[in-house]
Amino acid sequence: MASAVNGEGCLVGVGTLGFSCDDAVGPNLYSGESTRAPVNQRWQEAVVEKPSEEILTQEEDEAGDDSIKIVIHQMDAKDEDEVGEEEMMDLGAKAHTPEFLDYDEPSEVEVEVEKQEELERLNNRNEKLRVKLREVKVHYNMARGAIISINRKWSQAEAELRKKDAEMERVQKELKDRCNQLHDMSNKLVAELQSGQMVNNEEIVKLKTEINKLQLHITAEDVRKRHLQAEFDKAIFQGEVMQRDLQDLQIALKFTGTRLERFISKIVQAVYTAPGIVQPTTQITDEDTLEMFQTILDDRLTFHRMLTESGIPVPPLFGTIFNPETSCLSSKQCLLNPVPDPANF
Repeated sequence: MASAVNGEGCLVGVGTLGFSCDDAVGPNLYSGESTRAPVNQRWQEAVVEKPSEEILTQEEDEAGDDSIKIVIHQMDAKDEDEVGEEEMMDLGAKAHTPEFLDYDEPSEVEVEVEKQEELERLNNRNEKLRVKLREVKVHYNMARGAIISINRKWSQAEAELRKKDAEMERVQKELKDRCNQLHDMSNKLVAELQSGQMVNNEEIVKLKTEINKLQLHITAEDVRKRHLQAEFDKAIFQGEVMQRDLQDLQIALKFTGTRLERFISKIVQAVYTAPGIVQPTTQITDEDTLEMFQTILDDRLTFHRMLTESGIPVPPLFGTIFNPETSCLSSKQCLLNPVPDPANF
């Protein structure tokens, strides 16, 4: 059951509707002023069931077939005191009856006065009840207007709620579609990134393999370079040794050339100063000198042989047995390239 609070602080319910107020106070529909209940009355409960057909028709259009119950509670301490005084007055009036008093019956004048007083009191009470009834009608009309307004607002709220629910369902569906799209896109992107990462990993492995090969090659090249450097240093050392040997050989060759020139000069002098030798008029070459020297040797050998055959004792031509094949005297190579004597160095 829905409920609302009107302008007077009263609780109003929709469906089986309850209307309760601690103070029966409400604005006057005609004067715009607040009207309070008379002090001489106390209303415990006013229940209106099955209102008029016109009200039911209006409320069934907006709230359905639910019955309407309006309960008004009024709690006023002053009204309770006044009602207690009235009850005491009633008891005092009853005390004048023969049931309570033993004195004589009252006169007709007294009875008439009492009737007039009772009638006046009843009229006052009736007037108060009418005022209360008007107030109840005012509150009832206010409650009915509040109920109609609440029902209208309730219908509008339900329509707005249905609209919001539809909008929320649409948004949730759209959000679900977007989430699915994002999930698919993220999966696709993750797959692409993973494939790219796998390719990159393969490239990295290949590059690492190439780097290892290059490092091994560099290490081998370093070893080879150190070996070549060692060989180069060794070759430099050998070159220096050979350079020193070459210098020694050049010095020896120079001395040998000098001796050879002196030796050839002496041979030439000895050959061309022999008796019967024609002095040359042109430049003497080594071949000419060798040929002339060979001729002298041959003549000497021939003469020595002739003396030996004639029986003339002659000393041997050489200190040992002469072997023409092993002797350097019959070889041009021995004359041109004599073996140097180490003692002369």
